[in-house]
Amino acid sequence: VLVREEHLLRHEAQLERRGVVLAPLRKMTWGLFVTVLSFVAAAVVQTLVDAGRAPHVLWQVPQYVLLTTGEVLVSVTGLEFSYTQAPRSMRSTIMSIWFLTVFLGNLLTALVTELVRLEGAAYFWLFALLMLAAAVVFRAVAASGVTRNGSQIAAGASAVTSGTRTNRRSFTKQNRMPPRKRATPEMYTGWSITGT
Repeated sequence: VLVREEHLLRHEAQLERRGVVLAPLRKMTWGLFVTVLSFVAAAVVQTLVDAGRAPHVLWQVPQYVLLTTGEVLVSVTGLEFSYTQAPRSMRSTIMSIWFLTVFLGNLLTALVTELVRLEGAAYFWLFALLMLAAAVVFRAVAASGVTRNGSQIAAGASAVTSGTRTNRRSFTKQNRMPPRKRATPEMYTGWSITGT
C-alpha cells in the first residue's frame, strides 16, 4: 500500500486542531483494535467459504487494508516511541529488544496454532479474541504509564474535546504530552511503502 506522507501529516494536523491528540501509545492502541477488525473481516469471509459460498476475491481487500493500517500504527509508532524514550546509550539495545519481542510474538502465534487445532472461521475468531484481549490489556497499561521525561504516556489519549463536552481526562498542563517538533510536508519528498 502506498501512502503519501504529506497526506498523513495533513490529517494528523487536522485532528490535532479539532482537539484529538494522537499520543504515540494512543496510536498503538488504535492499531491493535484495527488489527482485531482485520481478523474479524477474515473470519467473516471464511464463514462464507465454510458455508459453501464463493465470495469474490475483493472481499479480501478489507482484511489487508485493516491489517496494514494496524501494522503501521503499531510497528512504526512503537519503534519511534521506544527510540525516543530510551537513553541515548541504550537506543540500539532497546531497538533490538523491540525486534526480539516481535520474534517472540511470532513464536507464540506458532505455538498457539500448534496447540489449538481449529480450522475455518473458528481459527480467525480465536485470534480476533486474543488480539482484543491484548488490545484491552495494552490500553490499560498504557493509560497508567509515565514517560521517561515524567509526562503521562497516554496524555492525549482521552483528552478529546467536542464543543463544551470534555472526555474523562481534561487538558491540563500535567497530562499534556510535551511539545514536539512537528513534521512538515516539506520534510518529506517521496512515497513510503508500507504494508505487511
